[in-house]
Amino acid sequence: AFADAGMRVVVADVDAAGAASVAAELAAAGHEAVSHRVDVTDPGSIAALAQAAVDAFGAVHLLANNAGVMPVGPLIEASEHDWTWTFDVNVRGVVRCVQAFLPHLSASAPAHIVNTASMAGLAPRVTANLGVYSTSKAAVVVYSEVLRAELAAAAIGVSVLCPGPVTTRIWESERNRPAHLGETRSVSAPERASTGLDPLEVGRMVV
Repeated sequence: AFADAGMRVVVADVDAAGAASVAAELAAAGHEAVSHRVDVTDPGSIAALAQAAVDAFGAVHLLANNAGVMPVGPLIEASEHDWTWTFDVNVRGVVRCVQAFLPHLSASAPAHIVNTASMAGLAPRVTANLGVYSTSKAAVVVYSEVLRAELAAAAIGVSVLCPGPVTTRIWESERNRPAHLGETRSVSAPERASTGLDPLEVGRMVV
């Protein structure tokens, strides 16, 4: 959606092959796009991404924070590892990316930041076994609201995206759980997950 709007795109993901595939698809369609592997739990990795974006295109005008993980299970049974992993990616990952990219966004202002939260952060399904995830997304909502107020004078806008079900691979996020943060668990997606919005439709809403 960003590419269709005329933007030059850096596709960043912890899955390097996946990011490269998307960038290649965009390039084949005539868009300017590059890929870069990033681990949002690693400040050094994020700093390298920011530099790679500037090296590729000279400036950054839009930062879209969309990395997310979602452990499933009762809130009262969540482990310390569940909390650490989820908040390190979903909350601190957003904070780290904003901190790393803010100097570049300031240099290019007017600019914009989009943080992906969730309807779960506004109106959680209390029987969905997504308490840890929902709590992290509520934190992203509050962070984004305060950040918007603080950056308004700098001509940097902030939006927070709160979608319901979207047909992404979020239900497979356990595949990326680091070994030191517990064993990978198999998660079965509920029926509602298959009837969610198409990611491209959501992308056009963001644009």
